[in-house]
Amino acid sequence: MTRLVWFRTDLRLHDNETLSSAVRAGDPVAFVYIHDDSSPLSGFRKKILAESLRSLSEGLRDLGSELLCLSGRPQEVLPRLCTQLGVNEVYFSRLTAFDERKTEDAVTQSLAKLGVATRRFQTHTLFCDEDAQGFELYRPMSFSKLRKLIEQRSWPIRPPLAAPENLPECPQLGTGSGFIYFDFKPWLAQAEPGLGFSCEGGERAALDFLTKYMGGGHLRTYKQTRNGLLEWTDSSKFSPYLALGCLSARLIYREVRAFEAAHGENLSTLWFLYELLWRDHFHFMAQVRGRELFTDPGRPKRELARGPAADKSFAAWRSGETGRPFIDAAMKELRLTGWLSNRMRQNAASFFVHDLGLDWREGAAWFEQNLIDYDPASNWGNWAYIAGAGFDHKPHSFDIEQQANMFDPDGAYRARW
Repeated sequence: MTRLVWFRTDLRLHDNETLSSAVRAGDPVAFVYIHDDSSPLSGFRKKILAESLRSLSEGLRDLGSELLCLSGRPQEVLPRLCTQLGVNEVYFSRLTAFDERKTEDAVTQSLAKLGVATRRFQTHTLFCDEDAQGFELYRPMSFSKLRKLIEQRSWPIRPPLAAPENLPECPQLGTGSGFIYFDFKPWLAQAEPGLGFSCEGGERAALDFLTKYMGGGHLRTYKQTRNGLLEWTDSSKFSPYLALGCLSARLIYREVRAFEAAHGENLSTLWFLYELLWRDHFHFMAQVRGRELFTDPGRPKRELARGPAADKSFAAWRSGETGRPFIDAAMKELRLTGWLSNRMRQNAASFFVHDLGLDWREGAAWFEQNLIDYDPASNWGNWAYIAGAGFDHKPHSFDIEQQANMFDPDGAYRARW
């Protein structure tokens, strides 16, 4: 029996049921990451992905194996790869957004024609369907309803799995295999941001970051500082690692509970756990909404600005030249660093949708291209929430000047950017 692990947005060794299940039997296991370059990436997204792949590759190598990085469409690459390596089973994480699910379904169908079995695992969320005591998590409901149901039913969260201590034999591709290899190394040299938040990608950096954040006591004041706009300690900054799966949400949950056991619970630790639950909520919403999440202009239906004037407004928003300093600062930070705080994402989205009257889907697509922590469910779910295309159907708009006075009273954020 030969198995293959297809890494997707689970670029880690710890708490990775896909990996752990594949290597448990001790049979030969191949490891592959497939890069589909059909979507444009900013330099910052390229850099953090490359660092994450480097870390994963080094981690596998330390355990006696290797990561094969290929380019192409997974539904075309994997059948050829399985044939050449004699693979009997393919293991991978199941995701929630429409395109990702469409791809994994296509992979499953193409492999089935070859008699290759597939096994999918839920590694990206805090909760698992199998643990929901017969209740379907993937159903239309607001965040408040989901939170209350989880509190009432006390659904368990699985403890994180340890990384394997060794790996079985890794099958090797012969020479002249005909595959297009994905060389991520040139992406490691992408430009660094000169100001603001930046981070090194990869599991090792993620685990070090988690240790420092919890050990530094920042969790104790999270609720008070989470809307800060200037300091790296204002919010947790785990999202880049969660987006690529370099860090497990369940491991973060365990560390929060350990922090509470040592230092006591407070509103900050509770609020932090709510934010992890918000992330799950958006993943559940992405699976329920399917394609509609990416195509619905908003409910109630509204007229969208179109034509040359709308194009000019969109261009000004992208480049940070709207004439509204608070919004312009946000868009320049995004363009120059690949990062934006949650508070500023909400303000930028609200201004785009409700002040400029533009199609929220175009704004979400711009964020997708530029954010170093881009995650389909979280990004499109948050934009849908602002536009009224989420589960609650209610648009959420912000008074931009009021927000600026509340969260940047001395103008320091606007002055920086």
